[in-house]
Amino acid sequence: MLDHTKPSVEKIYSIDAELAGHAHKLASTVVSRCLAEFFNRCINERVFPASLKIARITPIPKILNPHQHSLLFSCVIQSV
Repeated sequence: MLDHTKPSVEKIYSIDAELAGHAHKLASTVVSRCLAEFFNRCINERVFPASLKIARITPIPKILNPHQHSLLFSCVIQSV
C-alpha cells in the first residue's frame, strides 16, 4: 500500500544531503580524472595554455633575516 502522507522536512533534507554527497563524490572522481588527463597531455605534448604559464613567485626566507638570495626559497603561490 502506498503512503500518501507528505514526508517531513527533516526527511527531505537528509535525502537531499545524501544525494548531494553522492553527486559530489561522483563529480569529483570525474573531474579529477579529466584534470589528471589534461595535465598529463600538457606535459607529454609540451604544450601549455597561456593561463598556466603565468605565476606569482614569492620568496620565502629560510632563516629569520635573510641577507642573500641563497637564503630564500622560491615558491609559486598561485597562478595569475
